[in-house]
Amino acid sequence: TMMGTAQEHWLAKGMRASTAAKRRWQVVGSGTIMGQTFTPPQTPDWLAPDASEFIRRRVQAGIALARAGIPNNLDAWGGYPAARARLLSAAQRANANLVMLAGDSHNAWAYELANGGRRAGVEFAGHAVSSPGYESVAKVAPATVAAGLIKASPELKWCDTSRRGYMALTLTPQAATNEWVFMQTIATRDIATQPSHRMRVRTGTATLETV
Repeated sequence: TMMGTAQEHWLAKGMRASTAAKRRWQVVGSGTIMGQTFTPPQTPDWLAPDASEFIRRRVQAGIALARAGIPNNLDAWGGYPAARARLLSAAQRANANLVMLAGDSHNAWAYELANGGRRAGVEFAGHAVSSPGYESVAKVAPATVAAGLIKASPELKWCDTSRRGYMALTLTPQAATNEWVFMQTIATRDIATQPSHRMRVRTGTATLETV
């Protein structure tokens, strides 16, 4: 399990109580990403010539996992499919407006979570403040990486694999809107930012929109 039986029951009970109390949003923070990301077969072509053997082996392992229908990060929820299904099933039974917040990947992601062929919620996953992401091992343009990952991953609706910064989530009765803020540089003490990216989910839809 990812959380353990006691915590799973506690969370399921909390979501039921939240929706019964007419709370508009059920926001769950997680240390690792729940959305499923699959490694595209062309990933080896993205690697820089000096990419380490460790990275090359990891990419090949990810491709093999994708062929078997398994996400590429088994340290995240992708390695705990039964626990993931239980959490999402609990959200579906509670009729929750589930918003998962996650990190620990160094990149920025937005997912429409599914379970049993039905929508179960959305996930906003944050990029690192300073730690490197895909850009540290890729030779191709970040847009190429993002397009390949999205095409290979049905739940993944948007990603940024090269820029650093933080997220800001705004909740209203009508929508949950997440903004990924990107710094111009992390090499110096400078708070200047690049244009951000914003996506929202309206209540009762579990569907992401770019705003």
